[in-house]
Order: sequence, then structure tokens, then C-alpha cells
Amino acid sequence: MTLKNYSAAAIIFATSFACQNDPATPEVVKEEAAPAADTLQYEIKTVASNLPCAKDSAKNCVEVKIDELYINGGTNKASASKIEATLRKALSETDNSEGAPRKPQDIIANLEKEYTQISKDMKNYDLSWEYIHNMEVYLNDNNLFGCSIYNYTFTGGAHPNGFKFYYTFAADKGTPIKLTDLILPNKFAEFKALAEKQFRETREIEEGQTFEEAGYWFENDAFALNNNFKYDASGLTIMYNQYEIAPYSEGSITLEFPYLQIKGMVKQEYRF
Repeated sequence: MTLKNYSAAAIIFATSFACQNDPATPEVVKEEAAPAADTLQYEIKTVASNLPCAKDSAKNCVEVKIDELYINGGTNKASASKIEATLRKALSETDNSEGAPRKPQDIIANLEKEYTQISKDMKNYDLSWEYIHNMEVYLNDNNLFGCSIYNYTFTGGAHPNGFKFYYTFAADKGTPIKLTDLILPNKFAEFKALAEKQFRETREIEEGQTFEEAGYWFENDAFALNNNFKYDASGLTIMYNQYEIAPYSEGSITLEFPYLQIKGMVKQEYRF
């Protein structure tokens, strides 16, 4: 089986059926400002909306909370725009409705429209939907800006889905950093071998056993790294989300490397 190239686009709403009411007006409920001493100045705004159920107005049938991050200073406008655009694209890719949404209000409208239509088709449907798009900044130093996105959705189906994505940017350029940018070229094979060793040990894959035999999905049955990683002064964490290389029952899979273990493999400009 193949290693699936999961990005935020991998989050697909499970279509179900529901209640109805007039869409509520989205409201900005939170603003989080960054300390001025950080590399970049930013704020995180949360847009929230609740759609009451038609049969019971005290109950919400669709609850939505969406964070958006804005860069206010610390770099040039072009770089700030690139960071914002990358994070906005990640948000946009979490919705599979016709016509890609460009802002939180579009996602809210899509969800409420879909829920309202389903409520007309299935009169007794009583499940509530929830959509959370949470953002946190975990790194803002040394010309590096790191942000995590946790996306949780329940729109019916067997279970909710939760996916986490990490983005590390070069603050002065606004471009996302990949593992091949972070690790020295002459050390990458060594790092990959270290990661595979940890993967086999933590997943208890026996010597001589293939990944496919152990139930994991890698292209050509060969271990592969992805670019969903968190990097800061404490070290490096690589995350494989649900469904990426294993069934939902396996949950998310992480590989963790303390900073001192990998410091000599990291390019000089990205060392702390």
C-alpha cells in the first residue's frame, strides 16, 4: 500500500443528516496577541457560530469555532502574507463542499446549509455537529515561526475525526520549512535511519517483519518521513495522523527526538 500524502486536505467531513434553523451570525470571540519581544508580532482571532436546533432551540445542532492567525509585524509584508496564505489554505482544505471556502464564514455557511438540507430529508435526525479549528504558536524565535493546527470534526458517521498539523516558517521569507531544509544533506540518511529504528521499536515491529505485515502503509513497503513536524529548542517531533500510515484504530503516531540528539544533524542556521 502507499504512504498517503496527507495534508489538511485529508480531513473530509462524514456526511450525515440533521435539524434546521436560520444561520447565526458568526462572532469573533477571542483575540490573542503576541508579546512584542517575539520574532513576529501576531494575533489569533476566533470566529464562533452556533446553529440552534429547530426542535429544541436550547440545543445547538451545529457548533463551530475557527481560529485565524494574522501577522502584524516583525517581518516584511510579503513574508507575512505568505504565512497567512499558507495557514488560510490549510483551513480552506478542511471543507469538501462545492466551491472551496476562503474564510471561516464560508465554512460556517457550508456546514449550516448542509445540516439544514439533511434535516429536511431525515425528520428524526438528532445528532449535533461540531467543527473546531484551533491554532497555537509554539515557536517564535531565531527567525523561526511555528504554528500548530488541530482540526476536530464530527458531522455524523461512526466517529469524530481529529487531525493535527505543524507548520514551521522562515520568518524573514514566509516559506514553510521541510525536513530536507532542516536537516543537513549529509546527515539526512542517518536521521532517517534513526527515525525508522525508533518507529520499529515503539510500534514493536519484529526484526525481519515488513511494515505491511505489521499493518502499516508505506509506499513500496519502505519507511518514509513526512513533513508534519514540530521543531523547537526542546527537539523535533514528527507526527503521522490517523489514516495516514495506519487504520483509525492506531490513532496518531509520533516520533520524538530530543534537541541534543539531533543538534549535530540540523543546519547551522536553524540551531538554537
